[in-house]
Amino acid sequence: SAKPSAKPSAKPSAKSSVNVEADNNGSCVQCSDEVTPWMQNNTKTCASWPATADRCNTTYWLDNQFCAQTCAETGLAYNGTNCCVEEEDPTPDTNTDCPTCEDIPSKWMTTNGFACSTWKGLKGKCGPEGQTQSFIDNKFCALSCYERFGISYLDGDGNEERCCDREA
Repeated sequence: SAKPSAKPSAKPSAKSSVNVEADNNGSCVQCSDEVTPWMQNNTKTCASWPATADRCNTTYWLDNQFCAQTCAETGLAYNGTNCCVEEEDPTPDTNTDCPTCEDIPSKWMTTNGFACSTWKGLKGKCGPEGQTQSFIDNKFCALSCYERFGISYLDGDGNEERCCDREA
């Protein structure tokens, strides 16, 4: 759900009059993400340019309210604006449609210091070069097999066990 950005100040900046009326009645507004001329010439967007947050409090940006929505979303709302920002849902995702797969290496891999996520030989065990029965039966490196090659092991009923995607 959307909630207003930081509490608006009493002193609006030069171009904030559009948003001030919305601020006075307590409603948040969808602010614009107008880019600077330099950003436009260099095909940068407010949301994807890493330096945006560093510029939100500069005089030039404040006076022109460049990237107002993105600045508000990073906690740097312009004075006199009340941009709507999405609240993060504090409840964890409890999706049970897919199992949480693990990266359990075989005994040989452990003995030789190989990790499922980086071992180049994995493609011959569960990838495009074939699958070995011991890897299938023991579900070795299930997460890496799924993430690297799209290979899912089967459950006890012969149905594909699609792994949950790992959170970034």
